[in-house]
Amino acid sequence: PAGKEATLRNITIDGGGENDGKTEKSLIYLQGDLNIEDGTILENNKANDPTRKSTDVYGGAISSDFGGKKKVINMTGGIIRDNRAYFGGGICLSSNTTLNMSGGEIRENKAISPINFNGNPFVSGGGICAYRSSTINLSGDAQIADNYCHEYGGGIALGSIIDVTEGNTLNMTGGTISGNKAGASGGGIFIQCGLSTGNSVANISEGKIINNAMTGEGYGNNHFGGGGIYVNGKAEILRGKQGVLNLTNALITDNTAETEGGGYASCPTSNTGINVKNGVAIFGNHSEKAQDIYIEAGYRYGYVSSG
Repeated sequence: PAGKEATLRNITIDGGGENDGKTEKSLIYLQGDLNIEDGTILENNKANDPTRKSTDVYGGAISSDFGGKKKVINMTGGIIRDNRAYFGGGICLSSNTTLNMSGGEIRENKAISPINFNGNPFVSGGGICAYRSSTINLSGDAQIADNYCHEYGGGIALGSIIDVTEGNTLNMTGGTISGNKAGASGGGIFIQCGLSTGNSVANISEGKIINNAMTGEGYGNNHFGGGGIYVNGKAEILRGKQGVLNLTNALITDNTAETEGGGYASCPTSNTGINVKNGVAIFGNHSEKAQDIYIEAGYRYGYVSSG
């Protein structure tokens, strides 16, 4: 509960797999603070809405409360694997939550829905979905690997596909994001724009983003690609604020996009700063066009951008 702290160490919590499609919630519902340490395994929880009428299924292994109180997850070890939900196959940071991940693995989780909600892309974040007002601090030996989202953000969705006014932040100073896949945009990382001041921001100063893919099989707009990273934008005339990427030092290689931007791609109205002198390495990525970097800047989608 709020104001309390729990520590997991040398424990396995198993969700029981498909469970006849009746599992609706996460393994852990968080209102206070949680420490995840060595020997912890959170696995095999396949959450969904058995009524097939709702998109509100958050966090296969962990979901945090939507209330305004601050919550902290410190992950220094352990494994979160083979879980499923609509938002955050492994973890959904629902509101005002900070995830400090310096070790351990979040792998082989999925953000998928068992039904098609009228062709709408209602799933985000195969490994982690930072849904609103949340922060991810990724460092050390943290591994986010081999996760899958049918739509946006195979490894991390920084902001969900649903527009909200509260933004999210990723601070990546280490760790590896690898082998993740997204059906629409952002095989490794998806950075969402927002309404008013609600845009998401990624600050990446170290770490590896390798071997991720945008497969093109999602319902959402997959034109811009982004096998490694995708930054979304919203034009000012729509009263929106763009997603932002500040990239000063990282390795982005061997990522793949079905269409454009194998390493990195952006919407015409998003903001990206790449400091090449500080050691950014974007090379050896793969796509039909613009294999490493794709930045749309023109009239093609009705707006003009430059830079």
